[in-house]
Amino acid sequence: MPENGRGGSVLDADAFCRLQGAAYILMGESHTSPCDHQAQETLLALIGTSSQDLWPHGKPVLALEMVATDRQAVLDRFNSQQIGLEALRRELDWDRTWGHPWELYAPVFQTARKAGLPLYAANVPQRLVELVRTRGLDAARDASRENRQHLPETIILPQPEQVEFLRKFFSRHSEVIKTRDDAGFERFIRIQSLWDTAMAQNLVRLRRETGRPVLLLVGTGHVEHGWGVKRRLREFDPGAPVLSLMPARTAEELQEAAAWELRFPCPPSHFSRLGYAVEQREDGVTLTHVLPGSPAAGIGMRAGDVLLAINDLPVDNIGDLHVIPMRLTGDILRYRLRRGGAQVTLTLDRSTL
Repeated sequence: MPENGRGGSVLDADAFCRLQGAAYILMGESHTSPCDHQAQETLLALIGTSSQDLWPHGKPVLALEMVATDRQAVLDRFNSQQIGLEALRRELDWDRTWGHPWELYAPVFQTARKAGLPLYAANVPQRLVELVRTRGLDAARDASRENRQHLPETIILPQPEQVEFLRKFFSRHSEVIKTRDDAGFERFIRIQSLWDTAMAQNLVRLRRETGRPVLLLVGTGHVEHGWGVKRRLREFDPGAPVLSLMPARTAEELQEAAAWELRFPCPPSHFSRLGYAVEQREDGVTLTHVLPGSPAAGIGMRAGDVLLAINDLPVDNIGDLHVIPMRLTGDILRYRLRRGGAQVTLTLDRSTL
């Protein structure tokens, strides 16, 4: 069985057999995790080289949370090899519409094409998300016929236990961005449910149109606990086997998989848009790679540095790298690093990027 970037098997043989019987496979990711994307590459390559006879309904098509359905024509040109990776990035307007590091996704898309697994859009166009956020689903659907083809007929709201989970998440997020109100939480719930409902509906449509199973690449928040997309799939396609494939950040998580999910080992990791990758290790948040020619390389970051603080805000774990940017104002970033037995401070002016 092929291995992911940290040396652990993505799936053993028995787990891979379970995938072959699923109608829907929901592969969760942290969008900035190099390890998660390496695992995706490994799995897609494995599917590509596996025997067609192992897949009763054909090998899966690949659905993408990160691409909206109004961009499917672009994916079609990539699937038919009319355009390459750079044109795909440009025509998807990737850096504006998704924004997470292209360097992590490009190898995944290229591996899927090589494996013969066509790419399909699964999400709602951002302009319609904003319409639903401000005016509601009915108003967005009534605005034009073109809107209706990209929106679900209704939004399936979460179950009470997920609402409580989301309320805690929203509360933590609110403390960072200094906003906290019931109306804001209701909008948050509405949009989360819009994404989950629309993606589930699009997966069912793809399965019916292609006659093949569907593998969705999606953020873990849309998959964990069997909520999100999975719950909506049960509404739209009752009885269809759904399997979740989730990264495990610890050995304990690896052992705690529910009956309806598989887990693969991926320690916490993060790739910054500034061009450095970090991984959570025993001695701290450690740089594992610095992209040549990147802003991070330009200020002197090196693989092996341990990241201690950004603008005097301590970096104790990978999660801090998602929260700290929301607390910072101004363009100057001061990175305090441990390098060998010494500490160094490197400064970056974001206004020059």
